[in-house]
Amino acid sequence: MRSLLATTGLGAITAVMTVVPADAETVISTAVTTPQSTSASGDIRISSTGSVKPTTGVGVTLNTNNYVRNEGAIQITGANNSAGVVANAGVSGEITPSWQLVGGFSSQSARIRSRTTAAAAGATVPLVPRSTVSVWNRVQLAPALGAGLGAIRQARMYAAIDNSVTLPAFTRYDGALFLALPYKTRAQLNVENLLDSRYYATSQGNNNIMPGASRTVRLSLSAEF
Repeated sequence: MRSLLATTGLGAITAVMTVVPADAETVISTAVTTPQSTSASGDIRISSTGSVKPTTGVGVTLNTNNYVRNEGAIQITGANNSAGVVANAGVSGEITPSWQLVGGFSSQSARIRSRTTAAAAGATVPLVPRSTVSVWNRVQLAPALGAGLGAIRQARMYAAIDNSVTLPAFTRYDGALFLALPYKTRAQLNVENLLDSRYYATSQGNNNIMPGASRTVRLSLSAEF
Protein backbone atom coordinates (compact mmCIF):
# COMPACT_ATOMS: atom_id res chain seq x y z
CA MET A 1 0.00 0.00 0.00
CA ARG A 2 1.29 3.45 -0.86
CA SER A 3 0.36 6.46 1.22
CA LEU A 4 1.19 10.09 0.84
CA LEU A 5 1.41 12.52 3.69
CA ALA A 6 2.05 16.18 3.02
CA THR A 7 2.45 19.35 4.98
CA THR A 8 3.41 22.84 3.95
CA GLY A 9 5.75 25.36 5.51
CA LEU A 10 3.73 28.53 5.92
CA GLY A 11 6.25 30.55 7.88
CA ALA A 12 7.18 32.66 4.87
CA ILE A 13 3.66 33.92 4.32
CA THR A 14 2.07 34.01 7.75
CA ALA A 15 3.40 37.51 8.29
CA VAL A 16 1.03 38.89 5.68
CA MET A 17 -1.98 36.91 6.85
CA THR A 18 -4.68 38.27 9.11
CA VAL A 19 -6.34 35.78 11.42
CA VAL A 20 -10.11 36.05 11.21
CA PRO A 21 -12.36 35.66 14.25
CA ALA A 22 -12.57 32.25 15.88
CA ASP A 23 -16.26 31.83 14.98
CA ALA A 24 -15.21 31.54 11.30
CA GLU A 25 -13.32 28.33 12.05
CA THR A 26 -14.45 25.04 10.54
CA VAL A 27 -13.59 22.08 12.77
CA ILE A 28 -13.23 18.64 11.18
CA SER A 29 -13.62 16.05 13.92
CA THR A 30 -14.51 12.98 11.84
CA ALA A 31 -13.09 11.30 8.75
CA VAL A 32 -13.91 13.15 5.52
CA THR A 33 -12.94 12.17 1.97
CA THR A 34 -13.74 15.42 0.16
CA PRO A 35 -11.00 18.03 -0.48
CA GLN A 36 -11.15 21.08 1.78
CA SER A 37 -10.49 24.73 0.93
CA THR A 38 -10.23 27.84 3.07
CA SER A 39 -12.05 29.82 0.36
CA ALA A 40 -15.13 27.72 1.13
CA SER A 41 -14.66 26.93 4.82
CA GLY A 42 -12.71 29.83 6.34
CA ASP A 43 -10.18 28.78 8.98
CA ILE A 44 -9.83 24.99 9.11
CA ARG A 45 -8.88 22.96 12.16
CA ILE A 46 -8.56 19.20 11.91
CA SER A 47 -8.97 17.87 15.43
CA SER A 48 -7.16 14.85 16.85
CA THR A 49 -10.14 12.65 15.91
CA GLY A 50 -10.53 14.14 12.44
CA SER A 51 -8.92 13.41 9.10
CA VAL A 52 -9.02 14.53 5.47
CA LYS A 53 -8.35 11.59 3.15
CA PRO A 54 -9.38 12.21 -0.47
CA THR A 55 -8.44 9.63 -3.10
CA THR A 56 -6.40 12.04 -5.24
CA GLY A 57 -5.57 15.69 -5.83
CA VAL A 58 -5.10 18.10 -2.91
CA GLY A 59 -6.33 17.43 0.60
CA VAL A 60 -6.50 21.02 1.85
CA THR A 61 -5.98 24.21 -0.17
CA LEU A 62 -5.01 27.38 1.67
CA ASN A 63 -5.97 30.18 -0.73
CA THR A 64 -7.30 32.99 1.48
CA ASN A 65 -6.21 34.95 4.53
CA ASN A 66 -7.05 32.04 6.81
CA TYR A 67 -5.13 29.29 8.56
CA VAL A 68 -5.06 25.49 8.57
CA ARG A 69 -4.32 23.75 11.87
CA ASN A 70 -3.76 20.01 11.65
CA GLU A 71 -4.03 18.01 14.86
CA GLY A 72 -5.27 14.89 13.08
CA ALA A 73 -4.32 13.46 9.68
CA ILE A 74 -4.20 14.59 6.08
CA GLN A 75 -3.51 11.60 3.88
CA ILE A 76 -3.79 10.51 0.26
CA THR A 77 -3.24 6.84 -0.47
CA GLY A 78 -2.32 5.19 -3.77
CA ALA A 79 -2.09 8.35 -5.89
CA ASN A 80 0.77 10.21 -7.53
CA ASN A 81 0.91 13.96 -8.19
CA SER A 82 -1.05 14.66 -5.04
CA ALA A 83 -0.47 16.97 -2.10
CA GLY A 84 -1.82 17.09 1.41
CA VAL A 85 -1.72 20.86 1.83
CA VAL A 86 -1.13 23.46 -0.87
CA ALA A 87 -0.70 27.11 0.08
CA ASN A 88 -1.45 29.69 -2.59
CA ALA A 89 -0.78 33.34 -1.87
CA GLY A 90 -1.17 36.09 -4.43
CA VAL A 91 -1.35 39.84 -4.72
CA SER A 92 -2.45 42.15 -7.49
CA GLY A 93 -2.99 45.85 -7.81
CA GLU A 94 -2.02 49.12 -9.41
CA ILE A 95 1.22 50.74 -8.30
CA THR A 96 0.35 53.78 -10.43
CA PRO A 97 -2.55 54.32 -12.87
CA SER A 98 -0.28 53.02 -15.67
CA TRP A 99 1.54 50.24 -13.77
CA GLN A 100 -0.14 46.98 -12.79
CA LEU A 101 1.52 44.30 -10.69
CA VAL A 102 0.44 40.68 -10.15
CA GLY A 103 2.35 38.28 -7.91
CA GLY A 104 1.82 34.74 -6.69
CA PHE A 105 3.37 32.22 -4.31
CA SER A 106 2.64 28.53 -3.77
CA SER A 107 4.22 26.09 -1.36
CA GLN A 108 3.71 22.36 -1.12
CA SER A 109 5.47 19.29 0.19
CA ALA A 110 4.54 15.72 -0.73
CA ARG A 111 6.13 12.65 0.85
CA ILE A 112 5.65 8.90 0.74
CA ARG A 113 4.41 7.80 4.13
CA SER A 114 4.59 3.99 3.80
CA ARG A 115 7.34 2.05 2.08
CA THR A 116 6.57 0.76 -1.43
CA THR A 117 8.43 -1.41 -3.91
CA ALA A 118 9.74 1.77 -5.58
CA ALA A 119 10.29 4.15 -2.68
CA ALA A 120 11.22 4.24 0.97
CA ALA A 121 9.02 5.83 3.57
CA GLY A 122 9.73 9.53 3.75
CA ALA A 123 10.75 9.85 0.09
CA THR A 124 9.63 13.00 -1.70
CA VAL A 125 7.06 12.64 -4.47
CA PRO A 126 8.72 13.55 -7.80
CA LEU A 127 7.92 16.61 -9.91
CA VAL A 128 6.57 18.55 -6.93
CA PRO A 129 8.59 21.75 -6.39
CA ARG A 130 8.73 22.92 -2.80
CA SER A 131 7.81 26.44 -3.81
CA THR A 132 6.97 28.54 -6.85
CA VAL A 133 7.05 32.34 -6.99
CA SER A 134 5.83 34.45 -9.91
CA VAL A 135 5.51 38.16 -10.64
CA TRP A 136 4.16 40.02 -13.67
CA ASN A 137 4.35 43.74 -14.40
CA ARG A 138 2.39 45.57 -17.05
CA VAL A 139 3.14 49.21 -17.84
CA GLN A 140 1.11 51.41 -20.16
CA LEU A 141 3.81 53.31 -22.04
CA ALA A 142 1.38 55.30 -24.20
CA PRO A 143 -2.39 55.26 -24.76
CA ALA A 144 -2.01 52.59 -27.44
CA LEU A 145 1.18 50.84 -26.29
CA GLY A 146 1.83 48.66 -23.27
CA ALA A 147 4.69 46.42 -22.16
CA GLY A 148 4.89 43.49 -19.78
CA LEU A 149 7.77 41.84 -17.93
CA GLY A 150 7.59 38.95 -15.53
CA ALA A 151 9.53 36.17 -13.87
CA ILE A 152 8.85 32.75 -12.40
CA ARG A 153 11.08 31.03 -9.87
CA GLN A 154 10.61 27.31 -9.25
CA ALA A 155 12.43 25.31 -6.58
CA ARG A 156 14.26 22.09 -7.36
CA MET A 157 12.35 18.83 -7.59
CA TYR A 158 13.11 15.14 -7.99
CA ALA A 159 12.88 13.43 -11.37
CA ALA A 160 11.61 10.09 -10.06
CA ILE A 161 10.30 8.42 -6.94
CA ASP A 162 13.71 7.06 -5.91
CA ASN A 163 14.92 10.65 -5.35
CA SER A 164 18.30 9.93 -6.95
CA VAL A 165 18.16 12.62 -9.67
CA THR A 166 17.31 16.26 -9.00
CA LEU A 167 15.99 18.77 -11.50
CA PRO A 168 17.64 22.08 -10.53
CA ALA A 169 15.72 25.16 -9.49
CA PHE A 170 15.33 27.75 -12.23
CA THR A 171 14.23 31.30 -12.93
CA ARG A 172 12.63 32.20 -16.24
CA TYR A 173 11.85 35.69 -17.53
CA ASP A 174 9.02 36.49 -19.95
CA GLY A 175 8.06 39.68 -21.77
CA ALA A 176 5.25 41.10 -23.89
CA LEU A 177 4.21 44.11 -25.95
CA PHE A 178 0.60 45.20 -26.42
CA LEU A 179 -0.50 47.51 -29.23
CA ALA A 180 -3.98 48.90 -29.80
CA LEU A 181 -4.74 49.29 -33.52
CA PRO A 182 -7.59 51.02 -35.36
CA TYR A 183 -11.01 49.40 -35.76
CA LYS A 184 -10.96 47.71 -32.34
CA THR A 185 -7.99 45.57 -33.30
CA ARG A 186 -5.13 44.61 -30.97
CA ALA A 187 -1.71 43.09 -31.61
CA GLN A 188 0.24 41.25 -28.94
CA LEU A 189 3.83 40.00 -28.96
CA ASN A 190 4.82 37.48 -26.28
CA VAL A 191 8.37 36.31 -25.63
CA GLU A 192 8.74 33.33 -23.31
CA ASN A 193 12.17 32.62 -21.80
CA LEU A 194 13.37 36.07 -22.70
CA LEU A 195 17.02 35.41 -21.80
CA ASP A 196 17.03 32.01 -23.53
CA SER A 197 18.01 30.30 -20.27
CA ARG A 198 18.57 26.57 -20.14
CA TYR A 199 16.43 24.77 -17.59
CA TYR A 200 14.71 21.45 -17.07
CA ALA A 201 10.93 21.64 -16.94
CA THR A 202 9.84 18.06 -16.24
CA SER A 203 10.80 14.43 -16.63
CA GLN A 204 9.46 10.95 -17.21
CA GLY A 205 11.90 9.16 -14.95
CA ASN A 206 15.60 9.56 -14.24
CA ASN A 207 16.68 8.93 -17.84
CA ASN A 208 14.07 10.95 -19.73
CA ILE A 209 14.49 14.55 -18.63
CA MET A 210 12.93 17.24 -20.79
CA PRO A 211 14.42 20.73 -21.03
CA GLY A 212 12.25 23.81 -21.00
CA ALA A 213 11.55 25.56 -24.28
CA SER A 214 14.19 27.92 -25.60
CA ARG A 215 13.26 31.53 -26.34
CA THR A 216 9.80 31.40 -27.92
CA VAL A 217 8.14 34.32 -29.72
CA ARG A 218 4.41 34.47 -30.43
CA LEU A 219 2.55 37.17 -32.32
CA SER A 220 -1.23 37.36 -32.15
CA LEU A 221 -3.88 39.64 -33.61
CA SER A 222 -7.38 40.02 -32.22
CA ALA A 223 -10.39 42.08 -33.16
CA GLU A 224 -13.75 42.91 -31.65
CA PHE A 225 -16.90 42.81 -33.76
